[in-house]
Amino acid sequence: MPDPVAKAPHFVAHRPKEVVVNARAPYRISTGAQDLEGTLKSIEGGWGVATTATIDEFHRVQVKVRYPSKGGFIAKYHNAEENWPKAEKIRHDLFREALKRVLTPRKDRGGKIVDSDAVLGNIESLKKCDIEISSTGSMSSEEGTGLSSSSALTVAVLDALYMARDGKRAPAEQLAQDAIAIDRRAALMEAYRKLPPDEDKVPPGTSDGVGRQDPYAIAYGGWNSFTFHADGRTDVMHIGFTAEEGKRLDSMFVLIPTNVRGRTGTDLITKQANSAKEKADLAAKQREISVRFRDALLEKNLDPELIGTLFDQGWQIKRQLGDGITNPAIDKLYSLCKSAGMIGGRLVGAGGGGYLLAVVHSEKRDEFIQNMAERGHQALNIHITLEGSTSWIEPSAQTYAESAL
Repeated sequence: MPDPVAKAPHFVAHRPKEVVVNARAPYRISTGAQDLEGTLKSIEGGWGVATTATIDEFHRVQVKVRYPSKGGFIAKYHNAEENWPKAEKIRHDLFREALKRVLTPRKDRGGKIVDSDAVLGNIESLKKCDIEISSTGSMSSEEGTGLSSSSALTVAVLDALYMARDGKRAPAEQLAQDAIAIDRRAALMEAYRKLPPDEDKVPPGTSDGVGRQDPYAIAYGGWNSFTFHADGRTDVMHIGFTAEEGKRLDSMFVLIPTNVRGRTGTDLITKQANSAKEKADLAAKQREISVRFRDALLEKNLDPELIGTLFDQGWQIKRQLGDGITNPAIDKLYSLCKSAGMIGGRLVGAGGGGYLLAVVHSEKRDEFIQNMAERGHQALNIHITLEGSTSWIEPSAQTYAESAL
């Protein structure tokens, strides 16, 4: 029997119907990574490593597609709501760019359309529908948390829209690549909006350093190590663990809010990239530590002393790579965590604030959390999820589709 959901844009063509698609994408923590692709060309070999994990906190997106209709777009986020006849009018950068990408046929470099006839038909059908997008985050979905909430939103929106269009999930690689393109375009737009009134040009390469690691980590889920090449290639290596090994890893990590909004990639990219190029030796050392951390996981060497020491060494390098990565408040918090029992730690995002990921001895985790509470700081247990971005059509829509065949 053919997949009824694959006919989603067509199966209710002759009567009003609403199809609801849900998607959720996990937040990620960066555990062993180089910070910028802008450093790749400045170090030997032109490659870098990022090892990431996803946690069981998610950005959720819901897409409602209504048939038949003349076509319109509703975007709901935070306390705002937009209603436009064309996707291009939507002010929310990520929603707008995701809609444009899903509703536009793909072309190769020569300008030839590469989508199948089925996909082209789905695009034309979806253009005739009302599309409503809404989003919620389980943790703070504001930028600056360091948990890559904006990339989680982008991946989830794409996942839901592709499911609505084609009736099946897009591959993780496609979700990651599309999200990278959208995040970079959004970063460039944001940079232009932040220009002083007397300037009309952002520094070259502003969007180039918007990392590839975040969309890849979120789309694939679980523990992964990514090797990024200066020519744009990405190698994906999944790192699997037994249930017992997963519990050991979970028990050594604690997430601590700095209570300061961190800097975003757009905020830091120019200063950080320039600094990294001037200090290629630091970038190379950072890569070496990232590789050592990846190899420890691959060898199942889950010793908190080793992992915590690598975190601490990596942080000492990261804090030198550019202005704004650390500040006196973060340095004070880091020292406080060390005195409370942390072996080593790192900020999980671009720097300046957000969350600090601490490594502690498993048997002393509760004591560490209590020590931090007595010092006036919250410390959170985390759980690594193996789930990447996922999407599904609500059962009522699938049932109706089957009966309509």
